[in-house]
Amino acid sequence: MAPYSYSRPLDRAKNEIRLLRIMPGSSMTDDLQCKIDYASLHEHPVFSALSYTWNGKVNNPALAHAPTVLHINSNSNSNSNSNSNSNSNNASIEITANLNAALRYLRPKYSPYLDEELYLWVDAVCINQEDNTEKAWQVAQMQRVYSQASRVIVWLGPPADGSDIAINALLAMRRFALRASGYVQEGTSNVDMGSVPVDQSEQALKDQAIAASFGRMFQKQVVSNINIPRFPIDEVAKLLSREWWGRVWVWQELVMAKEVVFACGVDKIAPANGDASDVFDTFMSTWDQQVKELGRSARMLDHRPWTMIDTRLTFTQTGRLQSLQWLLQESFLAALGATNPRDHVYPLLLLARDRAEFGIEVDYNIAYQELYIKLAKEYLKRGELWFLPYCENDPNDRSLPSWVPDWSKTRGLKPLPPAPSCASNGTKVSCTFPFMDQILGRHRIHLSGRVVDTIKWKSSLRPNISIEDFEAHRDTVLNWVRTTYQDLLQCPAILKDKELKLKAHMNACWTFLGNNIALTEEDLRMSEEDIDAALDEAFRFLLSGVRRGGIVTSSEQLQQSLKRERRADTFCHCMMGVTNGRLLFYTENGYFGVGEQHLGVGDKVVVFSGSPSPTAIREMGNKSSRIVSNLLIPHSMLEEFFKKKKIDMITIE
Repeated sequence: MAPYSYSRPLDRAKNEIRLLRIMPGSSMTDDLQCKIDYASLHEHPVFSALSYTWNGKVNNPALAHAPTVLHINSNSNSNSNSNSNSNSNNASIEITANLNAALRYLRPKYSPYLDEELYLWVDAVCINQEDNTEKAWQVAQMQRVYSQASRVIVWLGPPADGSDIAINALLAMRRFALRASGYVQEGTSNVDMGSVPVDQSEQALKDQAIAASFGRMFQKQVVSNINIPRFPIDEVAKLLSREWWGRVWVWQELVMAKEVVFACGVDKIAPANGDASDVFDTFMSTWDQQVKELGRSARMLDHRPWTMIDTRLTFTQTGRLQSLQWLLQESFLAALGATNPRDHVYPLLLLARDRAEFGIEVDYNIAYQELYIKLAKEYLKRGELWFLPYCENDPNDRSLPSWVPDWSKTRGLKPLPPAPSCASNGTKVSCTFPFMDQILGRHRIHLSGRVVDTIKWKSSLRPNISIEDFEAHRDTVLNWVRTTYQDLLQCPAILKDKELKLKAHMNACWTFLGNNIALTEEDLRMSEEDIDAALDEAFRFLLSGVRRGGIVTSSEQLQQSLKRERRADTFCHCMMGVTNGRLLFYTENGYFGVGEQHLGVGDKVVVFSGSPSPTAIREMGNKSSRIVSNLLIPHSMLEEFFKKKKIDMITIE
């Protein structure tokens, strides 16, 4: 069969797009048949837009014998001057397995009584992927395409891993939440389930049972005269970790939709009593609240759905888009993926409320390095250095200047948190671009800052083990913590200074925690001294390797034992998040900290003027240095950094 070729380019003056008319099919394996029409967005055509991942995995028996070919019929009913193409009836396009699955599940079922078609915009087919010029301007107007579509269909993939059970549970939680909204107990997230009106229908009783099972999962006391099943958390977690949630392009597609429908096989989450995204938001917000009450940071599940849903609901409720900085940071944290490295910036730029301020146009003919450098320069010209914590380039990798983040290398790890002492030290960003370097094409800059210390020792990298796998590798992680802790206390500067020695233990505790811990509301009411004492006890209990608090003889002892175990558990969660794939260090002056993998002994600790946190640089022997790591140093220690330190201009390449 002849491969399809586009009959003509799109008319940019008319803001033209191509649309697929997907014909009905009798069975899942019937050939995919469609027609391609041309339409002007100025004329407000009625169509749906598909949001999906190009390379999503498909392992579905129903599709085992379904060819990944889209057959295109040129006999269009559209106006021949602008809406039809003149290719032969035998033309076809090879499509990806995931798109093939989406079109087969979504196309109308054949009926002799109905002439139904699915009018759909699909980027892989409606944009000529071989024409970079067309691709660039079509990509630039994708926000308009998705915002003008009557609905956006989010394709999460074929049914698998109990996805139908997960969707039914999420819908049940949403329906119950709507009924229970006026019955939340004051000062808590708890619902007085006995007071929530239930109409005794089978559906209402099932919804109440699912809500009760969710509460019981978090050890809530649930009083009910109905059978309470296990909450399908594993099935929900798998639904929330589907590949769609992890692609950067779909973010814009979800946020800009007038109406969104989530489809997973034949199961759908469609608008009802609000936006379809509210179904996910009900689960996520309830989950966050319950997790916080346990004293852990929220979002222990896959972070990416939170990023997507929060952004959509913020826009639909306020009409306000986020800044490019916020989008870049969230995309980095969520490790959103893209095949083309330029697409770690372009989709976010198009979605950002401040995109006009950067003067950057979508252009797939330039190298991604040029794009990343231009973006960093724009922020420097605005006097902003917020992006430096995202620079952790290998000093031996010269594909980018070290002061430019490589946005394509997202690791799903939150950058080490900023230090208030840095942001409030009274200095502003001072940056110049050397004239001769610009002439010679070198990307060096001069940044003002203080060289405050030198790395004296570093630990080994903490084993790359997630919190989900902690129990299986508990001894490996705790042995690393014990060894690193003991090495920190052997810092020569501390052994010589009585005051530093007294503070060393708590400074080490806060270093492992990254200066931050998710405390319960009860613990937050404690004094700083009591918090330190509680963390000291939790740290020692964790290092002891004891799983439980031992024999107790009274209810008061039991409560104290449970508190200690909970705090140790919380300490462990925070420590695992901060140190995963990172290392600890101490400096010549006796300061502790956390650094990234490329940090080395002899690297200089610098606080650049206006930077949110300390940075490690490595002198390269040509009167310039390269950034090798973002650093975290406990607040109590960092305050000493600014005493008697002069500001210099430092050349960074």
